[in-house]
Amino acid sequence: MASYMGSAPPPIEAPKVYRVMKCDSTDGLPVVGSDSPSQLGARAGIDVSVDTAGQVVLDSTGMSVVPNWRDLEFTRIPRRLRHLVPGAMGGNGTACFTICTF
Repeated sequence: MASYMGSAPPPIEAPKVYRVMKCDSTDGLPVVGSDSPSQLGARAGIDVSVDTAGQVVLDSTGMSVVPNWRDLEFTRIPRRLRHLVPGAMGGNGTACFTICTF
């Protein structure tokens, strides 16, 4: 175990992840909901597993994210960005959001 001799331990840097989601036209933030994979919200039985009581099960499921926006599938990148990503075919009502995981 590392000793910090009275000083605070070094800060833990939260890893950044990226996710494409629909933008709310009023504030530019992600649309919250669970009706679509482009909304900010986990879909039971699709994005997360749930037990018979409706509680989330800790397993390997979860919302899709990537460690770098360049890792996004070109089908998710908005068409308006074709000049940056040839073949981009995602909806123009979406944006790539950076999310810190904690």
